[in-house]
Amino acid sequence: MGVLFGLMIAVPAGNRTDKVADRNGLHGARIWVAPRLSRLSLDTDDSTVVQGGVPFVRRRSAFEVEFSRGSMRVLVDYDNVHVQVRRQGLLYVADRIFEAVRTFLSDDTRLEMRLYGGWYEADKLTRRAQDLTVELERFPYPLWLKDRATARLVTVTGVLAQSLEALPKKLLHATYRQRPPARQFSCDAPHLHGCTTNPCPVAALVDFINNKRCPTSGCTITPKQLLRGVGEQKLVDTMLVSDLIHVSRLDGVIAIVTSDDDIWPGIINALVNGVHLIHVRTGNDSSHMGYSSDLPGKYTCLDL
Repeated sequence: MGVLFGLMIAVPAGNRTDKVADRNGLHGARIWVAPRLSRLSLDTDDSTVVQGGVPFVRRRSAFEVEFSRGSMRVLVDYDNVHVQVRRQGLLYVADRIFEAVRTFLSDDTRLEMRLYGGWYEADKLTRRAQDLTVELERFPYPLWLKDRATARLVTVTGVLAQSLEALPKKLLHATYRQRPPARQFSCDAPHLHGCTTNPCPVAALVDFINNKRCPTSGCTITPKQLLRGVGEQKLVDTMLVSDLIHVSRLDGVIAIVTSDDDIWPGIINALVNGVHLIHVRTGNDSSHMGYSSDLPGKYTCLDL
């Protein structure tokens, strides 16, 4: 209690507010400015979780509950969003997410999108990340949440996930890397697969690949010089899972946008922490393998 009290009074006193730090400072991290704590402010909010058929209670402190009021965080596995949706632009993606989760916004006035992807090649932003950064300049983005009697404004914010929620100032670079081609590979002759063209224009390529040198006399070009590997993401899935577990200890409701099975350990852990998790499936590479059955806590599955 003494340690917690000392930690809290180090923050300037005042009314509880939820602030979004400057994008160029803490990169979208949220700061909770708290008043001086009292014994009353440490009351808890209980959430019952059922695991293996046995209910247990995960106690959520008033600090955790107050931290999350007024906003819903949405963790978006951006590359897992269908390419036809992404091509419509980031505002369209935000509209689709808003429509999917609007029923669960309750009294929230902000929808905070956090986009996960391979944004750095070495320590430089990738071209894709630069394009998204330009689109993000159109945020905060206002949307109206209407029902039969009233309408209220919900502000949608967006940020590229370049660091962990637990340590916002430490940027994680090299999240997009070029994978070299296989060291050993060969090429089949076209006629083995039904080609009847004679001479086949691909035949020279077959010789080039299999002999590892150009068939033209005097040419020193090799396949290794011409063939390139494909780019791949690194750290991205684990960043998303880590953030999901971290914010599940703070927020009451979280949305995650993905159909990637690699995220399921994080989903289950977040549910054990007592959060209401809204899983917005993208329809991309979705198998689930029965992971969605017998889950602890409150789990809602939707389609984007």
